[in-house]
Amino acid sequence: MTCQPNIINTSMAKAYNLFPDVCIEGELPIDRSVGKQIKDGITEAKDTGSCIDTNFGWMTGKDLPQVEAVKKLQLLFGNIFVNEIRKAIPNTNKAEIKIVEPSLFSIKPGHTYPVHVDRTKWYSCVIWVQTTNKGSMCYQENFGLRLHSSPIKIQGATNYVKPKVWKYVCFPAHIPWGMTPNNSAVDTICMHLNMMAIPKD
Repeated sequence: MTCQPNIINTSMAKAYNLFPDVCIEGELPIDRSVGKQIKDGITEAKDTGSCIDTNFGWMTGKDLPQVEAVKKLQLLFGNIFVNEIRKAIPNTNKAEIKIVEPSLFSIKPGHTYPVHVDRTKWYSCVIWVQTTNKGSMCYQENFGLRLHSSPIKIQGATNYVKPKVWKYVCFPAHIPWGMTPNNSAVDTICMHLNMMAIPKD
């Protein structure tokens, strides 16, 4: 049986979002001098052995480079995230929001960053520090039973966010995410931050 519109009066019906997932995209207002300091800090961290080699590039361990510009980047982003998430989810006005487990990672040309899930966190955020328009995109996947029950051509299974230096994307941490192949000739370098919301008494 094919359903037809406008056969009955639906004026008594209403549509609403159930358990909506809020995502945020934007660009950070970073000037060249701060950007250079951040990249210099990354180079220093690599030279001093603070980075871990991976099959896709490298990533920092528990500690980020102790560079003032890196701290400023986290503070700037954290303030922007709080402002945007409180507009999107008003109940967060009653919560303390913190950055936890920040890290930097690189993706070599021709490589990808594997899909994974940060299940114990609230939000995951990615900031592009170095990239070109052919660098790695960040993608989020539809998941669980929704992946098999939603018509793909009507409700897509994957969301892609194109790269740009100082662009950021934030999404609920329960959503699987990864980075597409780096099709450029330079490393894609990103900062990854997890966010936690702690309810106030």
